[in-house]
Amino acid sequence: VEISVGGGAALAAAVAAAPARYLERRRLRSRAAASARVTFAGDEPVLAAIQAGAAGAQASNLMTVPTDCPQRDERLGWLGDASLSSDAMLLNWDAGPLLRAFADQIAEAEGADDGSLPDVVPHVRYGNRPGDASWTAALAQLCWALWRYAGDLAPARAHLGALVANVANLEQQTAAGLADVASTYGDWCPPPQRAGDADSRVMSGKPFAGAWSFVATVDQVAQLADALGNASVAA
Repeated sequence: VEISVGGGAALAAAVAAAPARYLERRRLRSRAAASARVTFAGDEPVLAAIQAGAAGAQASNLMTVPTDCPQRDERLGWLGDASLSSDAMLLNWDAGPLLRAFADQIAEAEGADDGSLPDVVPHVRYGNRPGDASWTAALAQLCWALWRYAGDLAPARAHLGALVANVANLEQQTAAGLADVASTYGDWCPPPQRAGDADSRVMSGKPFAGAWSFVATVDQVAQLADALGNASVAA
């Protein structure tokens, strides 16, 4: 997180009017103590800029939990952000300890009576229960990513029961068809059809995105169960 005083036109005016001795600015970066795992070098400046922006955005959201955004008064553990970013987080940063702890928190937030998960953990405000299937996929995705990228099956072993319970919840939601799966947000941030024109975004049908995440969750849980030697769950 970069913290500075002022902004926009007000800051520009203040800088223009200030004596040179007042123009020194300092900023504070604050994030979880996760060291960088990779450096990117190459002769393509666009790719370098994309990688730098992606790694910087991830670093800015590696707090006590992986947050959704650092720049406004929300900064919550939205599961969709963690789920979609966990592969890259583990490749760019030594984020294993933080994501293991977050998987523990997600499992603790699971409904004891129905296996449901919320959109946000800790579920202090915003979001729904049961959450969008693309958001609640985070528990399976984090356990799977920690296994594939860090060789760590401990989270899957600890939370296999929670994973099975969540799949059962998804199966209950879709008893009459995949279109009934919780899918509040759809694609959420699809790219625009025309560069620079945010209004040209076209979101897929919400059930389509949720149904894909349901299938992906089932597949990941089956893979984890197989890796753990639990043939009955893997089947």
